[in-house]
Amino acid sequence: MDAMNDVKMLQLGQFPVLDVNTSVVVSQSAAILRYVGILEELYPSDEVDALEIDFYLVLLLEDLLKALVLTVCRRRSKISVERN
Repeated sequence: MDAMNDVKMLQLGQFPVLDVNTSVVVSQSAAILRYVGILEELYPSDEVDALEIDFYLVLLLEDLLKALVLTVCRRRSKISVERN
């Protein structure tokens, strides 16, 4: 899949994107990580353990997203100040 050239493949207009087969394309990090974990038998079969993994997975992804947004905002404001 060449997602950069096929905008239809970007469900939410964002990356990462996992093309599972011709009919399933997923663009949510938590869902992709869960899927790969299940495929590689790294995901627990116990529902409560899986729930706990999901809890920490979402926390981790939220923290990474916040850090990314802050970094981009700081760089943009620094560039803006330097131009003035």
